[in-house]
Amino acid sequence: MLVAGASVPSHANGYHTTSLGVLQPGTTTVRSLSILSYPNFSAARARYTLQRSDISSAGVVQINGSVLNQGTGPVYDAFRYGYLRLTAPQENRWFSDRRSLWFQNDSLLGGPATYEIDNIPATVNGYDIQDPWNVQRIAPTAAQTLGSTARRFVFPDATAASTRQLLLADGAQPLVPPAPQPVHFRTINPAKPNFIIITHPKLMKAAGSEPNAARAYANYRASAAGGGYDTLMVTAPLLYDQFHYGERSLMGLRHFALWLAANSPTRTQYLLLLGKALAPDTRADNPGDPIPTTTLGAFTASTTRILGDLGQDLVPTSSRASSDNILSSDWQHDNYVPRLPTGRVAATTPQDVMAYLNKLKEHEALGPEDWRKNVVHLVGGANASDFAEFAGYLNIYKQQIQRPLFGGTVTTYQKSGILPTSINISDQVNNGLSLISYFGHGSINSVDLNIGNINDPVSNYHNAGRYPVMMYDGCEVGQCFVVASTFGNDWMLAPSKGAVGLLSQTDLSFAYLLHPAQQKLHELLFNNPTWFGRPVAEVRAEVVRQLQNLSPFLQNPAGAVDLLATLWQGDPALRLYAPAAPDFIANGITISPNPVAATASSFQLIVSVSNPGRITFDPIEIRVTRTYSAQNGRKPDTFFATVRQAWQRDTTYTITIPNSGNVFGDNKFLVELDYQNKVAELNENNNSASLIYTFLEGGVTLLTPTEFAIVPTTTPAWLPKAATWRVPRGATTFRSTR
Repeated sequence: MLVAGASVPSHANGYHTTSLGVLQPGTTTVRSLSILSYPNFSAARARYTLQRSDISSAGVVQINGSVLNQGTGPVYDAFRYGYLRLTAPQENRWFSDRRSLWFQNDSLLGGPATYEIDNIPATVNGYDIQDPWNVQRIAPTAAQTLGSTARRFVFPDATAASTRQLLLADGAQPLVPPAPQPVHFRTINPAKPNFIIITHPKLMKAAGSEPNAARAYANYRASAAGGGYDTLMVTAPLLYDQFHYGERSLMGLRHFALWLAANSPTRTQYLLLLGKALAPDTRADNPGDPIPTTTLGAFTASTTRILGDLGQDLVPTSSRASSDNILSSDWQHDNYVPRLPTGRVAATTPQDVMAYLNKLKEHEALGPEDWRKNVVHLVGGANASDFAEFAGYLNIYKQQIQRPLFGGTVTTYQKSGILPTSINISDQVNNGLSLISYFGHGSINSVDLNIGNINDPVSNYHNAGRYPVMMYDGCEVGQCFVVASTFGNDWMLAPSKGAVGLLSQTDLSFAYLLHPAQQKLHELLFNNPTWFGRPVAEVRAEVVRQLQNLSPFLQNPAGAVDLLATLWQGDPALRLYAPAAPDFIANGITISPNPVAATASSFQLIVSVSNPGRITFDPIEIRVTRTYSAQNGRKPDTFFATVRQAWQRDTTYTITIPNSGNVFGDNKFLVELDYQNKVAELNENNNSASLIYTFLEGGVTLLTPTEFAIVPTTTPAWLPKAATWRVPRGATTFRSTR
C-alpha cells in the first residue's frame, strides 16, 4: 500500500508519522502493522502479510491509519491513502456469473501452459489471442487432477519462452451486439475549415432567442465581427461513428483531429471543444447510489464509459491528467505540440454556451480602453520559502508585462502566515483588468489566495464588458472535468461577469516546471513582435515547441504532463489585448514654474501624454510652435525635441523653452507629437494640445480692450493683474479716469 503526506491547511510541515494497522473483526482492537515516517508531500510504501484472523466471516479486511504525535496546530498532520493492492490465492474455479476470463501465462514456468478449472461449463473454450490475426482455439479435455466438473486447457504455444495473452470464453453466453442502426457519414473537406467546433447535440438547442446555441457560436466565428473564419461544426457522436467504428471514445476525436492536421500542414486551424467532459476516473453517478452488480468492478461501472454521457461527458477528454492538446499532438514520439491550437468551453447547457459567447463578443468588440493594460498578480505559498520563490517568479512576469510591447500596470497582492485565505479584488475586476495571474498551491476549488465565488452576491463582482483572462499556476485549478462545479468553470460561464479565458493545470504541478513555461509565455505574449497579438492557445503551443526538448522538460515524465495537461479554457482564437500600433494622445500642457516672469531666460512645458496602444522602441519627435501676441509683431518660433517612448500608458514629457526678447501678451504654445507622422498610429488626429499663457511686462500692459476699441457696456469692470504673484500687499496703487 501507499500513503502520501498532507496537512490541514496545506503546508510543507516536516515529517509525518503514520501508524497503520488492521481492525480485528467484531472488535475495536487494532493489530499494528508498522509506523511510517516520511517528509512533506512525499509518499511511503509498505508491504504486509495479513493473518487469517484479520479477515471477517464476510471476507472483509479493514485497514486503520492514524496520525501519531499530532501537533496543537494551526497546521495539523494528515495523510492520504494512495492505493491498496491485495494479493490472495484463489481456487481454480469458474464463477457462475462469469462469461469470460482473460489472463497471461507465467513465462517462468515450462510449457506448454496448462490449466485446470473446476466447475466450468462444457461450452467454455480456450483461445490464444496473442496474435489477433491468428487466434488459436483450444478445446478442453478432461481434468487429470480435479473432479469430473473440471476441464483442462493446454495452450501449445504458451511456453517458457514468452508471455502470451490467453482467453477462456463461454460459447453459450456470447457478446451479442445490439440491432444495427443506420449511420450517415458526413462529407468533410479537411483542408477547407480553419475554425473547427466539436460539440454535442444537447448544446444544439434553444437558449433565449437563439434556436440553436452551438450554431450561434459557429455563425459568430464565421461573421466579420468574429474573424470571418471558415467554420466547421461537428458533434462528438458523429465522430464516434465516422472515426471510431461507433464506439464512444476520445479516439474518435483524436483520429478526426489528426486527419484535419495531416491535410492542412501549413495552415493554422483552431479547434474548439464546445462541451463539458468528465475525466475517465471520475465517478459519474451519485456516490450514494448502490454499487452496480458487475464483473467490471464497482468504480468502472460508475463511469460514463459504461453509463453513457449522462448529460455531462459531452465532448470527452483524455486521462486523469486531463489534456485536450493530446488530440492533435504526436505525444507517442515525445512531441507535445498541438497541431491544432485547442480551447474548451465546458458548457453543459445551451444557456452556458450563450453566456460565454456573449462575453466573447463583448471582449472582441472592445477598443483601446485605458483599463486594458491593468494586471493583478496574486502570490500564494505555504511558507516563507514559498512566498519568496513565488513572489520572485511573479516579479519577473511583472517586468515583462511592463516592458514593450504591452507596457502594462501591475498590482501585486501577497499575504503571509497561514494560507489559504480570502482576498476580495472586486474593485479592480469591476474597474477592468486584462489579466489576473496567480502562482501558488491549488486544488479544484481552492488556492492560497481565494478571490471568491463569482456567483456569490457578497463577492460584489459586476464586471460586465470587462472580462479578464486568468492564468493560475497551481495544482488542478484547471481541472473542470468533474461532476461538481469548479472555481475556474464558474468564472468562465457566469453570465455578464467573470472571466473570458483560463489557463491552468489539470493535475499535479511543480514550480520548477511552471516557471520556465510561464516566463516564456509572457515573453511571447507581451514582448515578442512575432507573437504579440496572437491567440493565447497558439502562443502556448509555441511555448511547448520551444521548451519540450530542453531541460527540465526533456525526458521528464512530469515535464510531459505539464506541457500536455496545461488546459486553455476559452475560445482557441481569443487574444489578449494587443493593439496593432501606438496611439500618442496629447492630453494637455502645463507650464513650470507658474507664474513665469517675462524676463526669465527659460521655462518648461510639461506635456501630459497617454498611449493606450502598443509600446514600441520608436522615438517620439515633438514640435512646439510658440505664437506671440499680435500686438508685438513677432513671428512664431518653433522648437523640437526627441524623447523615448515611456514604457507605460500615462506619462509626462518636459520640454525646455528658451525665452528672450519681446514676449509680452498672450503666447500660444502648440505641441505636436510625432509631427512628421513617422510612427504609424491607431489615431493620427489626437496628437496635439495647446496652451495660451499671458506674459506681463512692467508698468501697465493693456490686454483688453485693444486701443480705441469700444466696450459694449456703460459699467465696464476694471481688472488689474500684476506681472508676478510676489507683489507685496499694498505696494501698488491703481488710478483710473473717465
